[in-house]
Amino acid sequence: KKTKPNTLSNYLLSWFKIMRLLFVFVFLLGLVSCGEDKKSSSESSNQEKLEAIKPELSKSIANVKQTYLRRLDLIPNIKKVVNKAVEVEKEKSQELPPFFIRTKNRLPKAKDLDLLRRDIEKAENAKQFEVPEKILNGYEKSVSRFLKVVLEGYPVLKSMASLKNFQVQLEASENRTNKAKDDYNTIANKYNKIAKESKSVLIELFPEKEVVIIDM
Repeated sequence: KKTKPNTLSNYLLSWFKIMRLLFVFVFLLGLVSCGEDKKSSSESSNQEKLEAIKPELSKSIANVKQTYLRRLDLIPNIKKVVNKAVEVEKEKSQELPPFFIRTKNRLPKAKDLDLLRRDIEKAENAKQFEVPEKILNGYEKSVSRFLKVVLEGYPVLKSMASLKNFQVQLEASENRTNKAKDDYNTIANKYNKIAKESKSVLIELFPEKEVVIIDM
C-alpha cells in the first residue's frame, strides 16, 4: 500500500534550506561590506595623513631653496676676492701662474648667475635642484681649490683675511644646504611610508651627502 508524501513537511524543509542559504549569503555579504568599509576608512585616513604632511614638505623645500640662494649670493663677493688675489699676485710676479688665470676664467658672469637664480627659484622638488647643485658645486670647488693653494703657498695672499673668511663661508653654506636636505628627506620618508600603504605617488629624495668639516 503506497503512502502519500507529506507535502507540508517537504515544504517546510525546502523553506528552511532556502532561509539557511539566504542567511549565509547575507552573512558573507556583510563580511565583504565590512572589509570594504575598513579599507575605505584606512585609505581615507592615509590621505588625511598625507595632506597633513604636505605643509611640512613645502616648508622644508623652501628652506632648501633658501640655502641655495644664500650660496648663490656668495658668488659675486667671491669673484671680487679672487680678482683681488689675481691683481696682487700679478703686481708681485712678472708672470701670472696659469692656475690663477684658469680660476678667474671659470668664475660665472652676471648673466650666468641670473639664469641660475631663476632655476633655483623655480625649483619645487629634489629633482629640479640637481642642475643648480651641479653648477654651484662646480663654482665652489674651483674657488675652494684656489683658496687652498693660495693660503698654503702664497704668503703675501695668505695675509688677506677675506680669503680665509670666504673659505669658511663656502664650507658653512654647503653644510647648511646638506642639513636642509636632510630635514627634507626625513619628512619625505615619512610621507613615502604612508604613500606606499595607500599606493600614492612617492616623492623623490635628495641624495645623501657628508657634512663638510670646517678647518679653522
